[in-house]
Amino acid sequence: ASDDLRRVTDLVYSTIQVYGMNSRVGQLAFPKDPNAMPGDKPYSDSTAEAMDEEARRIVDDMYTKTVELITLRKNEVQKVADLLLEKETITHDDIIDLVGP
Repeated sequence: ASDDLRRVTDLVYSTIQVYGMNSRVGQLAFPKDPNAMPGDKPYSDSTAEAMDEEARRIVDDMYTKTVELITLRKNEVQKVADLLLEKETITHDDIIDLVGP
């Protein structure tokens, strides 16, 4: 689970900082410089704060949507969980066979 959180955090910050895909921060790109010293950044503290707030908002919104989807599809989730308990490893085809496309 901790790796999942790290990956989500990296993805969200990349969409904001590297790809400029955030309306609040704007269409600006701040790619990470591997040669930069710790703490060096090409943007202001207020922009960093906005990035942090946007990242938190996006992750919180997606968490809420995920819980809603899991709740809505509880029967399908239970079928997949039962199959995982039975087989331990399942494939994409197993899921399609179980719950449909």
